[in-house]
Amino acid sequence: MTADAPALRAIDAALARGDHAAARAQLAALLARPAPPPQALLQAAFLAAAADGDIDAAIGWLTRCTAAAPQAPEPHFRLGTALLHAGRAAESLAPLARAATLAPDDLRVWRARVDALGQANGSVDELIEATGQVARLAPADATHWLRHGRALSIAQD
Repeated sequence: MTADAPALRAIDAALARGDHAAARAQLAALLARPAPPPQALLQAAFLAAAADGDIDAAIGWLTRCTAAAPQAPEPHFRLGTALLHAGRAAESLAPLARAATLAPDDLRVWRARVDALGQANGSVDELIEATGQVARLAPADATHWLRHGRALSIAQD
């Protein structure tokens, strides 16, 4: 357990209650550090997106988080999905590829990667690989995802 754990738990509790002002106040001290803990950066991104509706600020926090924790898949996944939701599909490809490398069995990552590749007109080979991974990880959904990937690859031709 790190020295920051109690503060991070208090922030999580405030966020769970929907008390964004309390979360923001408790988060300020952690974010003021030269090297804030990565979890604090994730919480700041959540606040920016959920409480403020500021996806660009959330992307900024998530970018800092991926730099602070380059081996952690969750920040890369969240950055990729934030970029995707912001209409920046081509930019989402790199963080989602990194998340897939770090967490090859995370279905959420592969589903987001299929969507990003489709929206960004990404590589057909990568799209087929990502769709295959989704089918492997979620056999019950395989037919849907294989059709989805096939439709996207046809559209790109």
